[in-house]
Amino acid sequence: MSGTGVNATQAGDTTEAESDQVGEAGGAGPAVKTAPKTVVTSAGPAPRSRVLAGAGLFVLGFSVLFAIEGVAIGGIGTALQSHAVGRPAYSACC
Repeated sequence: MSGTGVNATQAGDTTEAESDQVGEAGGAGPAVKTAPKTVVTSAGPAPRSRVLAGAGLFVLGFSVLFAIEGVAIGGIGTALQSHAVGRPAYSACC
């Protein structure tokens, strides 16, 4: 492989030591190499400010959702009242 810039091990050729690692399954291909195992460690519990911010945003999100639903349902109620026979669209009394 002259001129390609790839050495023998990058091209898939194996040395005698690598071919011994193929195992009982045999095979003509090179030995399979796995990546080193990495251990993921937990950073510990989240800081109190982050937990409070998450809880506050959760409550705020539901508050906005229910406010939008209230406005939408109130608009539907007003539209239904305006189409009712014999009733004004909005009455301050009763």
